[in-house]
Amino acid sequence: MIQEIATIDLLETVIDKIDDGKIADAKDDLITFKDKLQSEVDELVKTYNEAKDLFKKTIKKHRQTLAYAVDKNGRFANLNHLPEFKKELGNE
Repeated sequence: MIQEIATIDLLETVIDKIDDGKIADAKDDLITFKDKLQSEVDELVKTYNEAKDLFKKTIKKHRQTLAYAVDKNGRFANLNHLPEFKKELGNE
């Protein structure tokens, strides 16, 4: 929720700058925000790939495992519903 409020605040600031004719400043704000979001996406992809590699190593020794990805901000996602994190029972 805090992220959404920050996004709304940024958009309001950008709109105000556009209304004031400060197009370049508004563009800079949007580029900075896009770069921040891209950084978060990159971190999520990195965490996902690390979890996938760990799962591949772990599942060789265990019948089942729980796979969660946790980013540097402490946010987590359960990955067990994704195809990459399922073990076919016939492949044991």
